[in-house]
Amino acid sequence: MKEEENSTDPNVSTEPAVEEYVVRRRKKKRGVRQANLDALPQVDKVYELKGKKRFCDACGEELKIIGKHLAHRKIKCKPMEFYCENFYVQVVKSERSKCYFWATSSAKEFNQHNIAYFFYAASRGGEVIPQIIGPDYRGCLMCDGHSAYQQERLPNGTLEACLIHITRKFKEIVKIGKGAKILQHSKAAEAATKLGEIFHTEHDLSYTTREEKAAKRRLRLKPLLDEFYRFIGEIKHPIGKLWVAINYALNQKERVYQIFEHGELPLDNNHD
Repeated sequence: MKEEENSTDPNVSTEPAVEEYVVRRRKKKRGVRQANLDALPQVDKVYELKGKKRFCDACGEELKIIGKHLAHRKIKCKPMEFYCENFYVQVVKSERSKCYFWATSSAKEFNQHNIAYFFYAASRGGEVIPQIIGPDYRGCLMCDGHSAYQQERLPNGTLEACLIHITRKFKEIVKIGKGAKILQHSKAAEAATKLGEIFHTEHDLSYTTREEKAAKRRLRLKPLLDEFYRFIGEIKHPIGKLWVAINYALNQKERVYQIFEHGELPLDNNHD
């Protein structure tokens, strides 16, 4: 048998066809970064010449200001503010009778993204707090008067007090004697009413930025809070639960007044 010879055409390529893809890069829009920077709150810092630099090297005369030049821009990120609460739970097959969930969440107002974080711990002591938000946290932490919340736990942070916790202690006194005219018109009831005025005034504030909110708080809320502390400070010889409520409010005073510096935080950490 004769072997058949394959005839090939020298003009026809035997290599497989290669498909070509053209990748087109999308051009970046110019001026976007500049626009984003311009939209942020601006703080001008002027660097003044000192000593010999204020005088001309050639003639010795003092230099005069002829204009301004933007040297550079720096973006500073502000730490997020948090609320913190803790409550105990019973755990099956645990050596401890009580363990704790620490509930932490970010402030809702002025934040695009909100965070809720639950931390399980065997203790409700202060050593847990740096484990939750870190020992170098530089933001604000709103909390109650629990002894675990000490400044040395967050040396770079700011502790703020919840105004609801202060109000609650005065209202509890009035509830004990519900129906009794003496307690309904007592010092505790009057103190609770003064605190209620602060919440009502806060609700009526109108603002667009956290700085504007803090400024309006100083204008309208601070006189009310000053009056509350003046009132409880003049109550002579309080006893029992009234003494406890007054003492708690006085111990939290410095932290409560932080609301006039941080408009991004509400008056309390009781929220949904």
